[in-house]
This record gives sequence, structure tokens and C-alpha cells, in this order.
Amino acid sequence: MSLQYFRYIIGAILIFAFAGRGTIASAQPAYLDSMLIVRVIYDKPNVKALCGNLGMTPLFEGNGKFCDYVINKEQIIQIVESGLKFEIISKKTLFPSSITNIAVDSFYHTYAEMENQLISRMAAYTEIAKVETIGFSQQEQRAIYAFKISDNVGIDEDEPVVYFDGVHHACEVMGLEICLALIDTLLLNYESDSTIANLINNTEIWLVPLVNPDGHYAVMNDISHYYRKNGRDLNNNGILYEYSCNDWWTCPTEGIDLNRNYDWHWEEGGQTEPTSYYYRGAYAGSESENQAVTRLLTRIKPQLSVTYHSYGEIIFYPWDLNGRQAPDYYTLYAIAYGLAQRIQKESGNQNYDISPTDGLTGMAGNWQYGRLGALSFTIETIRYYDFLVPFERYNRIVRE
Repeated sequence: MSLQYFRYIIGAILIFAFAGRGTIASAQPAYLDSMLIVRVIYDKPNVKALCGNLGMTPLFEGNGKFCDYVINKEQIIQIVESGLKFEIISKKTLFPSSITNIAVDSFYHTYAEMENQLISRMAAYTEIAKVETIGFSQQEQRAIYAFKISDNVGIDEDEPVVYFDGVHHACEVMGLEICLALIDTLLLNYESDSTIANLINNTEIWLVPLVNPDGHYAVMNDISHYYRKNGRDLNNNGILYEYSCNDWWTCPTEGIDLNRNYDWHWEEGGQTEPTSYYYRGAYAGSESENQAVTRLLTRIKPQLSVTYHSYGEIIFYPWDLNGRQAPDYYTLYAIAYGLAQRIQKESGNQNYDISPTDGLTGMAGNWQYGRLGALSFTIETIRYYDFLVPFERYNRIVRE
């Protein structure tokens, strides 16, 4: 197989998977007029620590070069006096004041519903679909499923392999929903759409819709709509999903940040404090969820991978590694740019942004590219600052 053909079919898969897909618009929580969102530029080594000392709440970190923070009007004075380089992103933030008491809407899939859907799809499309159990969650031993779509599905053929996953972070539930929608689009249109048939006949497509089933349980069962990490009981007291506050994803909680636990510059990223939202675990690859994904990807060796997160309306690709570009930088950039041009921001007048990742931090995409050579992309769906969105907006992305 020529390199030109290989790049072409990978590009075709991406274009199909995302063409015309709109972003998910957010719900409209109450505005907090006393708050601001600022983007602080990390132009000096001590800037991040200084922001932490000022008590600023991080919303979104961009490849180690900037971070968006929620601040109050008193803190803006402190920022000016400190000489930090910044810009105001919004004068009214959608940052929620507290966890709602409203249950997660029923159109979001529970673990059991996902499990039933995967098994039923396999039964209905036995020639082109199969389900594998690739491992179990760290704390509660829930099965982690991989779903394969390809002709001759029971054989590992000499074809390009593409991989999708969702929900490394528990509250970022749209990754699961997108993966399930993609499965249905491929299977339901296989007989009637020649483009889809060509993709399935010439590609092996793998999906792990729910990497973090324990954390997802905490969100879906209204323990915390902002729970981020896995379910590991760090203090072994038998009480799961403990937290110190419950009104944002940055609240101190139990568990491990699965997207800081991969064996790629693990010791240079994440946090060592167990209750931190970026806690990377006791050692690289310590969590069974990461081990399950690592075993699968090492076996199937994807040439391209997409992992879904929320929020930010941006596509990340490898990398800025201590000032060095990735060896495949121009290919990665071109694909990321092509994807971004096909996904419109919630505002309706811009497309998704793109950016290289910080090449460190033990993140999934960096591990996939650094260890396996997969062209990897992290797609942050949904605009600031929501994880759960109403049906009309949820339905838009599923339909499109």
C-alpha cells in the first residue's frame, strides 16, 4: 500500500466522520455578573504558580502557553498589579454557582443502555460488527468495551486502523454519545451508502465509547455532574466519589485523572496531590482503564486516533514538546485544519480552533503518537462552560 493511498483513505475517514457535524450549543445557566474570564499568557516560568497564589479558578489550559481563568473583580486588580499578560475573554461567565438537583436527562446513555446497544448492534450486524471486553474499571470492575466495524470483522486484515474513544473524564459525557452515533451511522448505512461501504470494506474501525465507566456512573447517578476522575477509592474507606466541593470540575475529589496517567512523560505532567483534578496516579499506567486502552491499541496499532473531550471548541494535535514540533507536524496540522473547517462553533460565525498540545503530561493523544506513531487528535466539543446540554442541541450533533 502506497503512502499516498494510506494518507488519502485516512483523510477520507476523517472527512466522513466529521463532515457537516455541528458543535453542541450549551445550556444557559444564570450569569454571574461579578465574574470575569481572562486568558493569561504563560510567557514566564512562574506565571502558573502566581495565578494559583491569586486563587484563580482554571477553566481551560491551552498547550502550556496560556490558560483561561475565572476571576472576580478584585482579582483583576491583582492581575494588573502583578504584571501578568492577559486579555478579557468574557465579562459574563457561564460558570455555574452550584450543582443542580436535577437528574441527568434521560436521552443520555447510561452504562447499561450503552452495553445493550453495543450488544444489539453486534447481533444485528454480525458480518461487520463485534464487541470485545478489553478490561475492567479500577474500582468497581465494570467491563470496558471495544467495538470493531469492518468487513471480515473476525479477521485482523492488512488495512488501515482508525480508533475513536470517549469519556476519559467522567463529566465529559458527549464522547460516549458521539461514539454511539458514529457506530449507528456506519452500520445503518452500510448497505445503502457506497462511501460508507468503501470505508468499512477497506478499513478497520475501532471505538471505545466509554473509557471511564466508574466516573461516568457518578455523573449519570447525580452524585456529581462535575466528577472528572475515575472511581479509585484513594483512602480505602469504602466511600466512593468523595469530594470537598461539588460545583465545578476543579473541585478536590478522589480518583485518578485518566488523561494524565499514560506512560508518556508522565512524571513531567499532571499533579502529585491525590485530590487534585489533575492527579496523575501513583505511577504511569497505574489504572486498569489506561491499561485496557493501552493493551488494545498496542495490539491493533492504529494509524489514526480521535479522542473526544469537552469543552473548548478546539482540536489538539501533537505537539509542542519543549519547543520541538512533531515529526509529522505538517500532516497533523493539515488534518486538524481540515477537521476544524467542518465543525462550526456554537456562536455560528467561526469554526473550531486548532492547536498543538503540550507534548508532556501523560495524555492519551501524546502517548498514542509518541509510543505508537498514531496520528492523534483530541477534539474538545461544546463551548465554554457546559458538559450536559439540552436535547435540541444534543440532538443536533447526533443528527448531523
